Amino acid sequence: PAGVAASNDEPSGPVSSINDDNVSTFWSSRIEGLGQWVRFDFSSPIAFGELRLLPYSNGTSPKSFVVQSSPDINFGSTLYSKTFSGLDGTWAGGTYKSFSL
Repeated sequence: PAGVAASNDEPSGPVSSINDDNVSTFWSSRIEGLGQWVRFDFSSPIAFGELRLLPYSNGTSPKSFVVQSSPDINFGSTLYSKTFSGLDGTWAGGTYKSFSL
């Protein structure tokens, strides 16, 4: 992506780590709960079919997420939405989970 931004981050988990291909680094929000977001800015439209998330190895994972698309920096059309109960027995901490979009 041409740029990555987030609602906020922690010094130990900066947003720049979210797509660095290093499983020992991570993005972490300072605030827990709804309303946390990450935005990828691509310089031109792209096609993708999968989202992979890796929960932190301490057993935390997102409760839900939404993938949206917009031709500008405003949030737009929802492409995918998923809600679940944390690590529900099918998602082990420290392992990727893939979502087909």
